[in-house]
Amino acid sequence: MSRAYWHRGLTPNDERTIELSNGAFGWRITPPKVNVRNEDGVLEQLHAKGLVRFIRVVNEINKEAILVEPDAIAEIKGLTVANSEQFWAKPFESNIEDTRVVRATKNGGKKRT
Repeated sequence: MSRAYWHRGLTPNDERTIELSNGAFGWRITPPKVNVRNEDGVLEQLHAKGLVRFIRVVNEINKEAILVEPDAIAEIKGLTVANSEQFWAKPFESNIEDTRVVRATKNGGKKRT
């Protein structure tokens, strides 16, 4: 792959895609992305310069904390703690493993179907 990168100028007419009988390869420009190093320092600078429109504040439910204290959310509508029974199979002499949910149940009970 790196050899193709360094020799991309050797393509006919400086083309970006080469088609062969069994496939194609080429080069493309990726979309822009933001790289952040020292996130705390960058956040501090954005705050200092009043560029808070570039700061995202996320409020989300802490599911890990709920699993530690499931009784505390018993009266909250829309929240339940559940588990499910999974069927699993692992063929011998293979690293392939597949799991499927059999039937999810509420409040930790198990039902077989």
